[in-house]
Amino acid sequence: MTIKQDNGQEYEPDTLRSFQGSFQRFLRDHHYPIDIIKDKEFSHSREVLSSKQKQLKKMGYGNKRRKSQPISETDFEVMMGKILGLGNYICFFSTDDPNCPVKAFEEYKKRRPERMNVPDARFYLQINRNRKDNDPVWYKCQPLGKNYIGGMVKTMAEKAQITDKRLTNHSGRKTTVTRLLDQGFQAAEVMSLTGHKNVQSINNYNTVSEAKQRKMSETLTLAPPRNEASATTSNTDLDLTNSTIVDYGYNDSDLNNIINDWNTEPTDTNQI
Repeated sequence: MTIKQDNGQEYEPDTLRSFQGSFQRFLRDHHYPIDIIKDKEFSHSREVLSSKQKQLKKMGYGNKRRKSQPISETDFEVMMGKILGLGNYICFFSTDDPNCPVKAFEEYKKRRPERMNVPDARFYLQINRNRKDNDPVWYKCQPLGKNYIGGMVKTMAEKAQITDKRLTNHSGRKTTVTRLLDQGFQAAEVMSLTGHKNVQSINNYNTVSEAKQRKMSETLTLAPPRNEASATTSNTDLDLTNSTIVDYGYNDSDLNNIINDWNTEPTDTNQI
């Protein structure tokens, strides 16, 4: 009930549940003959955990706003432009197509120590900052620390000054699922790629893309889309008293109110 982070803040409710699962995996992997999630001897522990989760949710923790969000195409482009600040790590080598992951990987492989190009070698390696300019090998044989890896996307988002979204490493996985579903791939097809075990897990990732949100907004808008060719009206007051009114779904009362407003208050057509 009293557990908190090192900085004094509360953990998320799901994080506490994850702790319990991690403890149980450790016990199982080391062949302990107990199960803290199922055995009756640990029922009080589970009750305390459930009570703590309820308390945290009443305090406002566990809201969806804290979940990682998918990366939009616009944010991706901005982040890619800022990744150089991470020390020329992986994605931006001198290739004819810096956005091609295959070419980036091939170049990355050339810069790795030869003995780190075996299948079971660690993928993320530490940068050799003491290398000479003409040294073809840029990396050490030591793997990157998990904290550095875990904060990669968050660091990229901060450098790109993306503050209105919660982008983490998990955003990459969420982006993959979201884009594939948005392009019409079936959940079973996506699961074969991501390794998810049930369809509900895939559906939890599914969010409406920004493009679809705009299309939905246009569909719900009463007025038709803006016609750029008709937006060249001179900057004068409008008098719509004798104008022909196209039926966009407004009733007579709504239209009369609009006309009266326009006739009584000078309006800049550009603002309209």
